[in-house]
Amino acid sequence: MSQPAFSRRVLLSAAAAAGAAISLPFGAESKESTTMDKKDMEGIRHYEFGNVTVTSISDGTRAQDPGLSLTSKERIEELVRQSCQTPDTLEHYVNVFHIKSGRRSVVIDTGYGIGKGLALTRLFSEVKPTTITDVLITHCHPDHISGLTHNGEAAFPKAKVWVPKTDYEFFTGESVPEETRKATAEFFAPYEEAGHLKLIDKAETLFGDFSAEFHPGHTPGHAFFVLDTEQGEIVFAGDVAHVAAVQFAVPTISARYDMDPKRAAAERIDLFTELAESTHLLAGGHLPFPGIGRVRKFGSGFEFLTLPYRDRL
Repeated sequence: MSQPAFSRRVLLSAAAAAGAAISLPFGAESKESTTMDKKDMEGIRHYEFGNVTVTSISDGTRAQDPGLSLTSKERIEELVRQSCQTPDTLEHYVNVFHIKSGRRSVVIDTGYGIGKGLALTRLFSEVKPTTITDVLITHCHPDHISGLTHNGEAAFPKAKVWVPKTDYEFFTGESVPEETRKATAEFFAPYEEAGHLKLIDKAETLFGDFSAEFHPGHTPGHAFFVLDTEQGEIVFAGDVAHVAAVQFAVPTISARYDMDPKRAAAERIDLFTELAESTHLLAGGHLPFPGIGRVRKFGSGFEFLTLPYRDRL
């Protein structure tokens, strides 16, 4: 299994003094959409990294089941309370990301889709579906691929869809229930028929400044996508963590959804360690919205710090 190569770049630190202007880590500038109603605006954030714009979009939140974590109820409650939350106030996040880089307009994971989630409705209020050039899928779970289609048609009619070959073959193969196999195949069918389905079978540069790395554990072919910008790298790590309050503090704790919990934990620890020693950013499908930020060492574990929000007149 290939590992991501993380270079060391200088981070632009956030100003901490009260009343001081806030600098976003990593040189990012945040700008809020002004074309949507208040509810939608609460679920979308734009960040600029030189000539690259990354948009984080919430697909909607719901109550988080604390029992998702593979540890005792008492341990979960202890960790959750240490993060100033309670098991009853935990939120489950689903994040979708859109990146505009040169001529590429890229979506990373698609959420639950129009009608079941909010992300694509929010995205399509700003960009036309036909302008999306590429869709990158970290793995083939429904909350990441259901947005590929709408009413049986391709939601991104001109896009190439990139998916880890191992994951695609597993979830469309005989190892999963027929219902899962059929549903997975249907989400990808319009793209396969159009010749737009791209199966990734090795760690490689996909196009432009995007590269793919394989980190199985959550699923057999779980992938990270690394975007290299002028200010450093952003690692889009899919489902590397599901319950931030638990899994950053104690990264050895995996989730029920992890198909290989031990390997998922090992991949999580490796990634968090690399990021904590670098200036790169982490973006995740289930991290607290906006789902993009820094990882730092904290006690015996780690801490996730979301990018600060700028709302200047």
